[in-house]
Amino acid sequence: MVLLQLPKGFDHRLDALGVALVVVFMLCVGFLEELIFRGFLYQAIREQSGVHRAIVISGVTFGIGHIVNLARGSTGTQQLLQIVVAVAIGLVLALLVALTGSILPGVVFHILINISGDLTTKDLQQEFYVSAGVLVICAAYRAHLVRQLRRHGPARAQAIPLKVPTGPSSKVNRGH
Repeated sequence: MVLLQLPKGFDHRLDALGVALVVVFMLCVGFLEELIFRGFLYQAIREQSGVHRAIVISGVTFGIGHIVNLARGSTGTQQLLQIVVAVAIGLVLALLVALTGSILPGVVFHILINISGDLTTKDLQQEFYVSAGVLVICAAYRAHLVRQLRRHGPARAQAIPLKVPTGPSSKVNRGH
């Protein structure tokens, strides 16, 4: 999906400082959005209402949250397209968290797709083609992840003990 953006071409309005700022900003945005939507929100909903509801709510909320990009100068059509694509990606990333128990793959993907999108030109016709490609990939990957989720079940985060037990009751039988 990241590579689909590249044929749009580099945004020549960006100089070296502009590229550096995009990279740094998108590192932060990708991490924070994943932490919020697939970390905090997904985990809270999963604990209260289950995995399936957490996937749907975190994915849809993530997409709708992209309405803030209107402030970055997006047109209504660009914004609608971005929300639809973000919902599809949000659902896939939530499924990935359900399977792996980790937001890290989503963080890396999110950073890369944001950087590639911000470093390439903004052309509505090309955006339609890229969006169609992303939606097709999301649909196929979603189907694969759903099959894996049905087969293996959701990953469970392991609780990290706050202190290590000591004394005779903490000995583990190691077959000796």
